[in-house]
Amino acid sequence: MPSPPDPRDSRIIQWIRSYRPPTEPRFDTDAAWSRFKHMQGSHVAPRSVRATHQVLWRIAAALVIAIGGAIYWQANRFRGAGTLVERVVANGERATVALDDGSRVMLNGGSRLRYTVGARDRDRDVYLEGEGFFEVRHDASRAFNVHARRAVIRDVGTQFNVRAYAGSPAVEVVVTEGIVTVVGDSSSRPALALRRGEGATLDSNGVATKTASVSTGRSIAWTTGDLVFENVSLRDAALELERTYGARVSVDSSLAARPVAAHFHGEPIDQVLDAISVALGARYQHNGSTYSILPRTR
Repeated sequence: MPSPPDPRDSRIIQWIRSYRPPTEPRFDTDAAWSRFKHMQGSHVAPRSVRATHQVLWRIAAALVIAIGGAIYWQANRFRGAGTLVERVVANGERATVALDDGSRVMLNGGSRLRYTVGARDRDRDVYLEGEGFFEVRHDASRAFNVHARRAVIRDVGTQFNVRAYAGSPAVEVVVTEGIVTVVGDSSSRPALALRRGEGATLDSNGVATKTASVSTGRSIAWTTGDLVFENVSLRDAALELERTYGARVSVDSSLAARPVAAHFHGEPIDQVLDAISVALGARYQHNGSTYSILPRTR
């Protein structure tokens, strides 16, 4: 004859249910417990059953300590990992992001930055699509890594600009203060060290090459609202105008490769396009938020 139900049994089952992690496979706890008790009642004398209950309670107590410790460890582990945050800046806008370690990132138009808030005891990793100027607070115990397409730029306490727009042939890095290292995310090559006034490009194969001559002023002109074109193609200049003004700028294919050399500071887009068109012997049309640069008609 089976022994009467022990009220402690239901408490054990309820406790296991309440502390089961959401990712743990679900089992029929009631059925398993009933089968176990039936097995014990069929083959064990009542006194042994009572002894078995005492053993089970000791096991349950041990589980309380073990599972409770695991829950505490997991909670602190994920709390230490922090929360992933994303900041998106549309064309025609700029924004500054203050990171919780005291570092700052200014984002150019058409950019996206992902970073972690509240992380502890781990490297500071941020992920950039677009263009950003970084002012990093050095922390010898926590590296600061910028992941931009296939490039990883590691700061050694400095200021630097990273340009990594989708569709661009390479990631560009220019250092204005301090030192950074640049390496491909899957490259076996040694990291390339860059100091103040130096720059590098990283191609689609993850190979970093130091730039022969760098104009830091041109590279970070956007941070003060300036537009500096130094013999860039009209096609690339049009993309820069879109990011700066938030307008659509199309270029006739016959003009796309023409070089543009100009410096603007805060002028309206109509004035900028007028100056570029005159210099290239072209013209532009304006239709709503779309501008088209076309050959001049005779």
